[in-house]
Amino acid sequence: MLVRVATIPALYGTSLAAAYTPDLIEAEINGAEDYLKTLVQSETLAGIKTETSALFGAVAQTILSVATSYNIDLIVMTSEGKTGMKRWVLGSITERVLDATRLPLLIVRPPETEFHRAGNGSAAFAAVERVALLCCFGIF
Repeated sequence: MLVRVATIPALYGTSLAAAYTPDLIEAEINGAEDYLKTLVQSETLAGIKTETSALFGAVAQTILSVATSYNIDLIVMTSEGKTGMKRWVLGSITERVLDATRLPLLIVRPPETEFHRAGNGSAAFAAVERVALLCCFGIF
């Protein structure tokens, strides 16, 4: 299940109610759907049965809701590595998910790619070819 959560960043100095117009929400969801279609059609995911879901809402809470609804065993997220003021104002979605779940969480920092530089968001699945999953499930 590939999920992209569309959200509208807070527009400081404006009314949030005015910022969340139906047209703006629809445009954000359409952008999320286009992004997911691009991932599904990528060479990396060729031949892999993939479900997608473009949703709107608070990102961390929506991810956790999807994980619960679909009985997910592992959450894999990309990290954009926000720092400084942007991180202080917006916070870390990855940290919010990690703090709120008991599910295993795999965090991938995508290498910079042409797809990413072109403004197409995180391109982790287009760039990652091999993954080593090292686990210790023993009791310490």
